[in-house]
Amino acid sequence: MPAEEVDEIIEAMPAEEVDEIIEAMPAEEVDEIIEAPSAEEVDEIIEAMPAEEVDEIIEAPSADEEFPGAPDGIEARLREIIEYMGGAYAEGDVPEPVQRLFGYIEGNDLDGLRENLNPLWKDLFKENQSGGSYHANAVTRSFRALRELLGPPQS
Repeated sequence: MPAEEVDEIIEAMPAEEVDEIIEAMPAEEVDEIIEAPSAEEVDEIIEAMPAEEVDEIIEAPSADEEFPGAPDGIEARLREIIEYMGGAYAEGDVPEPVQRLFGYIEGNDLDGLRENLNPLWKDLFKENQSGGSYHANAVTRSFRALRELLGPPQS
């Protein structure tokens, strides 16, 4: 079933029912939901970006500069994902769970982000359902890309 259809079904559900489903989901299923975008989707995203933004992403600092001990290349990819996610929101309209996600990154806490990515996703989902709002596909894709980049929680 295409992601858009799933999103439409979930939007039509009462918030309490969605909360129950999320709470009952095993972490592995949450990981599957937030899988990384396909290579084709990434290519489409990059093609749609202005050349200046692509240049800025390519010129991002190395992992050694901002995330000591992180695998090479993770910093640039992480910044790319966060910029993509942040672009889905108008300034001042970033939901609290996404702000917390940004806080982990600004604090260079990759372990904290890895451990809390699923709870952040669930909180964002609950916030959207309770407020009757909808998050952009860019946000879902960004969570998927973060999970792929960071790997599963250590616990």
